[in-house]
Amino acid sequence: MVGVDTAELLWAIGLGIVQGITEFVPVSSSAHLLLIPELLGAENKVLRSLDFSVALHLGTALAISAAMAPAWWRLLRAAARPANDRGKGPGARVMLAAIALASTVTGIVGILVEDLAESAFREPALAASVLVVGGVLMYLADRLPGNPDRSRFRNLALAGSAQVLALVPGVSRSGAIFTVARSLGMDRRSAIDFAFLLMAPVVIGAAAYRLPGLIGSPEFGGENLTLYAVGILSAAGSGYLVARALPGLVARSGVAGFCVYRMLLGAVVLVRLVVA
Repeated sequence: MVGVDTAELLWAIGLGIVQGITEFVPVSSSAHLLLIPELLGAENKVLRSLDFSVALHLGTALAISAAMAPAWWRLLRAAARPANDRGKGPGARVMLAAIALASTVTGIVGILVEDLAESAFREPALAASVLVVGGVLMYLADRLPGNPDRSRFRNLALAGSAQVLALVPGVSRSGAIFTVARSLGMDRRSAIDFAFLLMAPVVIGAAAYRLPGLIGSPEFGGENLTLYAVGILSAAGSGYLVARALPGLVARSGVAGFCVYRMLLGAVVLVRLVVA
């Protein structure tokens, strides 16, 4: 590809794959996109920029759209059943109402603190510390007993609204929802399924909101366009595979491995920052 350095192209592919995996795995994609170039010394400013991070989130928005389309179709069909249908209709309508409320809260808070999230929150030390603390909290929450009957409107709305914390690098959107849902007594399957259902409108909405700014960025053009395109496609492909496989894995095995990974990565980064 003319004008694009091979090393930079590999960086774009690698960061796209990292985004695709970590957007859905409860380890925080924003923390990884902030810390990995810092740790490994990526020199290209475009690859370390907020605009490139936004572009990669566009890729995972495409991934979650495709991966969750069947589940959303089933939910909408169930919610459309007559009021006197005692099947899945009432539960589906409760879930839709909770998703609508949580998505609205997340969107409003996200817009209000957008500038703060793009400046003060993008500190490696903060992201590393939050990785550790979040890992501990998620591990403790997942050790609690769970009950599918705890999937009530109040619990769903509270768990869904917790994703506003993902504005801070180190807080995973799926991890925040899962942690609060498990803390409120929901079982693993209900918690992770709800997290992924809720992520779809929020991730898609955030990508749509930021798309005009990305297109208008002076860096989004020329030879950089190749880096953006490769990163988006890598994020979309890897994200789709993870989004399809992860809910079943978490329901069967829990999140202990992800919690340990979060704590180790955060500790390594903090030690490196102190030594440096």
